[in-house]
Amino acid sequence: MRRGPMTIAVLLLSATLAACSSGSGSTNSGGAPTVVKVAIRAGKVVPPTHRVQVGVGQKVRLEVTSDKADVLHIHGVNIEKPLVAGKTRIVVFRESQSGLFEVETHESNLQLLQLEVR
Repeated sequence: MRRGPMTIAVLLLSATLAACSSGSGSTNSGGAPTVVKVAIRAGKVVPPTHRVQVGVGQKVRLEVTSDKADVLHIHGVNIEKPLVAGKTRIVVFRESQSGLFEVETHESNLQLLQLEVR
Protein backbone atom coordinates (compact mmCIF):
# COMPACT_ATOMS: atom_id res chain seq x y z
CA MET A 1 0.00 0.00 0.00
CA ARG A 2 2.85 2.40 0.72
CA ARG A 3 4.34 1.95 -2.74
CA GLY A 4 1.35 3.54 -4.43
CA PRO A 5 1.52 6.92 -2.67
CA MET A 6 5.34 6.91 -2.77
CA THR A 7 5.36 6.26 -6.52
CA ILE A 8 2.86 9.07 -7.06
CA ALA A 9 4.97 11.44 -4.95
CA VAL A 10 8.12 10.61 -6.95
CA LEU A 11 6.27 11.14 -10.25
CA LEU A 12 4.89 14.48 -9.08
CA LEU A 13 8.32 15.61 -7.89
CA SER A 14 9.89 14.56 -11.21
CA ALA A 15 7.25 16.43 -13.20
CA THR A 16 7.70 19.55 -11.05
CA LEU A 17 11.50 19.51 -11.46
CA ALA A 18 11.20 19.01 -15.22
CA ALA A 19 8.84 21.98 -15.50
CA CYS A 20 11.15 24.18 -13.43
CA SER A 21 14.26 23.36 -15.39
CA SER A 22 12.62 23.96 -18.77
CA GLY A 23 11.40 27.35 -17.54
CA SER A 24 14.82 28.42 -16.29
CA GLY A 25 16.42 27.45 -19.59
CA SER A 26 14.27 29.89 -21.52
CA THR A 27 14.89 32.61 -18.93
CA ASN A 28 18.66 32.28 -19.30
CA SER A 29 18.51 32.65 -23.07
CA GLY A 30 16.79 36.06 -22.64
CA GLY A 31 18.95 36.97 -19.66
CA ALA A 32 19.70 40.36 -18.25
CA PRO A 33 21.14 42.80 -20.77
CA THR A 34 24.72 44.03 -20.75
CA VAL A 35 24.39 47.66 -19.65
CA VAL A 36 26.82 50.18 -21.16
CA LYS A 37 26.78 53.80 -19.97
CA VAL A 38 28.59 56.54 -21.88
CA ALA A 39 28.56 60.31 -21.55
CA ILE A 40 29.80 63.07 -23.83
CA ARG A 41 31.00 66.15 -21.93
CA ALA A 42 32.72 69.10 -23.57
CA GLY A 43 33.63 67.01 -26.60
CA LYS A 44 35.13 64.16 -24.55
CA VAL A 45 33.85 60.59 -24.18
CA VAL A 46 33.43 59.40 -20.57
CA PRO A 47 34.61 56.75 -19.92
CA PRO A 48 37.18 57.02 -22.73
CA THR A 49 36.53 54.99 -25.90
CA HIS A 50 36.72 51.31 -25.02
CA ARG A 51 35.72 47.85 -26.23
CA VAL A 52 32.71 45.97 -24.84
CA GLN A 53 32.43 42.22 -25.44
CA VAL A 54 29.04 40.52 -25.80
CA GLY A 55 27.80 37.23 -27.19
CA VAL A 56 25.88 36.87 -30.44
CA GLY A 57 22.19 37.37 -29.68
CA GLN A 58 22.88 38.86 -26.24
CA LYS A 59 20.76 41.85 -25.28
CA VAL A 60 22.62 45.17 -24.91
CA ARG A 61 21.25 48.24 -23.14
CA LEU A 62 23.17 51.33 -24.25
CA GLU A 63 22.66 54.52 -22.20
CA VAL A 64 24.17 57.64 -23.75
CA THR A 65 24.05 61.16 -22.31
CA SER A 66 25.39 64.14 -24.25
CA ASP A 67 25.76 67.79 -23.29
CA LYS A 68 24.99 68.74 -26.92
CA ALA A 69 22.41 67.57 -29.44
CA ASP A 70 23.82 64.90 -31.75
CA VAL A 71 22.98 61.66 -33.56
CA LEU A 72 23.93 58.27 -32.12
CA HIS A 73 24.85 55.55 -34.66
CA ILE A 74 25.28 51.89 -33.73
CA HIS A 75 26.96 49.98 -36.55
CA GLY A 76 26.11 46.32 -37.14
CA VAL A 77 22.47 46.74 -36.17
CA ASN A 78 22.43 50.06 -38.06
CA ILE A 79 20.50 52.02 -35.46
CA GLU A 80 20.47 55.82 -35.51
CA LYS A 81 18.83 57.81 -32.71
CA PRO A 82 18.86 61.51 -31.91
CA LEU A 83 20.62 62.62 -28.74
CA VAL A 84 18.96 65.51 -26.93
CA ALA A 85 21.30 67.72 -24.91
CA GLY A 86 21.18 66.83 -21.21
CA LYS A 87 18.92 63.80 -21.71
CA THR A 88 19.88 60.12 -21.56
CA ARG A 89 19.07 58.13 -24.69
CA ILE A 90 18.46 54.44 -23.93
CA VAL A 91 18.70 51.94 -26.79
CA VAL A 92 18.14 48.21 -26.25
CA PHE A 93 19.13 45.82 -29.03
CA ARG A 94 20.57 42.42 -29.91
CA GLU A 95 23.39 41.89 -32.39
CA SER A 96 22.76 38.80 -34.50
CA GLN A 97 26.16 38.58 -36.20
CA SER A 98 29.69 38.39 -34.85
CA GLY A 99 32.18 41.15 -35.53
CA LEU A 100 33.59 44.43 -34.26
CA PHE A 101 31.13 47.32 -34.53
CA GLU A 102 31.60 51.01 -33.77
CA VAL A 103 29.20 53.10 -31.76
CA GLU A 104 29.66 56.74 -32.73
CA THR A 105 28.09 60.16 -33.02
CA HIS A 106 27.54 61.87 -36.35
CA GLU A 107 27.60 65.58 -35.54
CA SER A 108 30.60 65.59 -33.18
CA ASN A 109 32.21 62.65 -34.98
CA LEU A 110 33.20 60.82 -31.77
CA GLN A 111 33.75 57.11 -31.38
CA LEU A 112 32.04 56.14 -28.09
CA LEU A 113 33.00 52.48 -28.01
CA GLN A 114 33.56 49.33 -30.00
CA LEU A 115 31.12 46.48 -29.60
CA GLU A 116 32.89 43.13 -30.00
CA VAL A 117 30.31 40.43 -30.69
CA ARG A 118 31.44 36.80 -30.46
